[in-house]
Amino acid sequence: MVIKLKGGIILHTDYALGFLLGTVLRKQEMLLESALKGLEISLKEYALLMLISNNEKKLTQLEAGNQLRFDRTSVGQLIDGLCGKGFIEKETKPKDRRAYLLGLTEQGVELLKQLRVIEADCSNVCLSPLAPNERSSFLSCFQT
Repeated sequence: MVIKLKGGIILHTDYALGFLLGTVLRKQEMLLESALKGLEISLKEYALLMLISNNEKKLTQLEAGNQLRFDRTSVGQLIDGLCGKGFIEKETKPKDRRAYLLGLTEQGVELLKQLRVIEADCSNVCLSPLAPNERSSFLSCFQT
């Protein structure tokens, strides 16, 4: 079976699930990268902001890097960049003064509100071939 998506993308459903999901991911990333350019935020910075926001407890740099599967150097550069832009703050971890806990600033919280709207718009484009009930079913498969 062949599925034709907007933008001329053709999916063959006999491909492996990972390939199909990867195709959707690449489309989502292309849309997000384009939309984020005006805000001077990269996809990796957005991922780090989302991770910090979605965790009930503050994370260390090491924990954030492990969860995002970013190497230590890259996550350190992302943190420094986001701190420099005023979107996150670091506080010394009480039991280990060598480690920092990461949190969003008020400016970071406001930015994340904008970014979530942008991501929702991009997701709607990617999911546009699906009927509303199909979208709900598809998305519910990934809820933990």
